[in-house]
Amino acid sequence: MANPFNKIASIASIALIACVASAQNANDPNAVLPSGPLQSQMRIDQHYGAQVPLDATFKDETGRTVRFGDMLQGKPMILLPMFFGCNGVCRLEVEDLFKTLEKDKDLHTGQDFNVVMLSINPTETPQLAADKKKLILSAYHVNGGDEGVHGLVGDLDNIRKVTDTVGFIYKYDPKTQLINHPAGLMVLDKSGIVRGYMYGAEYPTVVLTNNLNAAQKGLQGDKPEIILLGCVMIDPKTGKRTLVIENLMQVIGTMTSLTLGGSILYMTKKYKTPPIPPTAQGGAA
Repeated sequence: MANPFNKIASIASIALIACVASAQNANDPNAVLPSGPLQSQMRIDQHYGAQVPLDATFKDETGRTVRFGDMLQGKPMILLPMFFGCNGVCRLEVEDLFKTLEKDKDLHTGQDFNVVMLSINPTETPQLAADKKKLILSAYHVNGGDEGVHGLVGDLDNIRKVTDTVGFIYKYDPKTQLINHPAGLMVLDKSGIVRGYMYGAEYPTVVLTNNLNAAQKGLQGDKPEIILLGCVMIDPKTGKRTLVIENLMQVIGTMTSLTLGGSILYMTKKYKTPPIPPTAQGGAA
């Protein structure tokens, strides 16, 4: 019998590392929304068929000024909106994506498609992008990664041109430098048209491959299950938490109780003292 404690503990661990909510906007069945006041600030809308502005201007990891369209190079693109200084869900997204690219030898980065990590923080620099690229490619050996993986940084106007087009809605506060954002990636075809979405911080090989194949043919990929996984930052000055964070704390508290209860129940059943046989109680007549 499997230990139920391990399963409950795993669920609690997931809750500890990310803010998770699931909801739908009554006006937009494709919208992904957290609960509470962040409803209009943090979500991913599915904008299939949208044309990403090819003239949006950024700097790549080498410091070179580029147009977004330059990153396509006649190939589909995996677009990952994130920021390089994020050690929360962004790190999980990047690691899982490149783990998949390393594992599946049929995914030819730089040959069949490119990967663009787009910083949603307008204060970040090409050096940060270069450091992130170097770090991730040293940890995950992706063939073609040097040529096919890029990090882009830019001003807020150009960032918004892209993120608004693909439906990546997030909140950036220039005064506090706080960023509340969802997690997920988009797959574009060679013309920069949105063809696929993947939500969360796990990108299974089969799903990623199907989206890339669809984009290669100029077709729409399969619509994913609507979930939300993202980062909600706490104001370091006020310590103010959003409702999403508060709800998460309640979930963690519940999971902790379930974990302890499940552990006690499992241990009780496993090590329950067997009944004393009649011979041991009074002996034979």
